[in-house]
Amino acid sequence: MAIDVYVMPLWRFKAGLFETPLEQGLGKLGFPTPKIVTPFGIISEADSVSESDPVQAKREVEAIRKAVEAANDAPIAWNDEGPIVYDAQCHGATSLQAFAKWIDYRDQLPSFDYPPEGDYYKHPAMSLHDGRPLSFPHLYLHDCYSGYFLPCDFEQVVHVEPCRIRKWEFSRPVGSSLRLRRELMGLNAHLRVEDDEEFAHDDPLLEVKCAYQQLRKVADLSCRHGLPLIFCG
Repeated sequence: MAIDVYVMPLWRFKAGLFETPLEQGLGKLGFPTPKIVTPFGIISEADSVSESDPVQAKREVEAIRKAVEAANDAPIAWNDEGPIVYDAQCHGATSLQAFAKWIDYRDQLPSFDYPPEGDYYKHPAMSLHDGRPLSFPHLYLHDCYSGYFLPCDFEQVVHVEPCRIRKWEFSRPVGSSLRLRRELMGLNAHLRVEDDEEFAHDDPLLEVKCAYQQLRKVADLSCRHGLPLIFCG
């Protein structure tokens, strides 16, 4: 499933008051897209049980803020108003997360090799856990698939909005985009990627570098505009 990434007010996202990159592309081709976007996916108007509710969306954002504040025992606040400053399909962050994990476990894995079947979820670094502190927790502990980074400084990644869809139970991780940006800057001491660098197709770290470049861009935008960074997969 494709992952979209946004930098925008969280309440607008939760109310469905935006267009996905897919919608924008279809609209340019003249195709109608009668649907409603929700944090749980895209549904048709016929399937919708109610119209978008900005008031309820803002209540949900406030519940997230309070949960993050309580878990971190620190004040959390941001101005959840403004434009959509970024919306695109995400390259995916799993390769970068595997690289970040490998940095902490280089004593056990001397080299960062291409993963089995090209699947970075199966990279050997991802299965190593011995209790040592992580150097890049806001990158590694957030799945960057569905969830939020808030433009506030706090230590703990928090899981909110627990729900169940069929037999699956899950929640959404919330991290700090300020901490994420600092972690990415530290990670780039090992990658050495320039902002607008173009990568060779045979670069063994191509996927890692592309993921870094996009994630660094959206983290910078979140911090600069004071708006949440949102993943929807």
